[in-house]
Amino acid sequence: MASPVELRGRRVAVVGLGKSGLAVARFCAERGAQVVGCDDRDEAALASALLPLQGDLAAGRLQLALGELRPEPLVAADLIVLSPGVPPSRAPIVAAQAAGVSITGEIELASRFIAAPIVGITGTNGKSTVTNLCGAIAEASGRPSFCGGNLGTPLCTAIDTAAATAAGIVVVELSSYQLETAQTLTCTAATVLNL
Repeated sequence: MASPVELRGRRVAVVGLGKSGLAVARFCAERGAQVVGCDDRDEAALASALLPLQGDLAAGRLQLALGELRPEPLVAADLIVLSPGVPPSRAPIVAAQAAGVSITGEIELASRFIAAPIVGITGTNGKSTVTNLCGAIAEASGRPSFCGGNLGTPLCTAIDTAAATAAGIVVVELSSYQLETAQTLTCTAATVLNL
């Protein structure tokens, strides 16, 4: 396991406020980061998704930059967390990278806080089936377990659970987009399906 990232006091821009982005925005705000959530969609389109973040918004731990991805909040950040499917080649992201801002993804960030062995499943077809099978095997072992990732439950929701400790088991489906931003992710066991 790589060292956890210190988030307290850091400016973190989360790009893409889907399920993964919302989870990582909450996670970073809970750990003392000043978070700006960025999305091409406007507040009306995100209204119901933003409800769980109202406390962080009211407390000033989270700000929003919605409607169009702009370079200003990204260049001002210490760390950018890209949601899966957000191309790192978008001009505002490229500008931030050129300014020296570190860029990562939710899987990479979350993996730094997980001491459990990680089972990673990726490939063209069959990822969800094999991930669910491995998740069921992990659960049947009696050890605390987590099954998610690209499957639908963001990996950062496993942090601070028994599954994330050295006594647990974490099983994650990994999309090619999620792997694009992985730098130190270490899987104890991994497979690539149907090349």
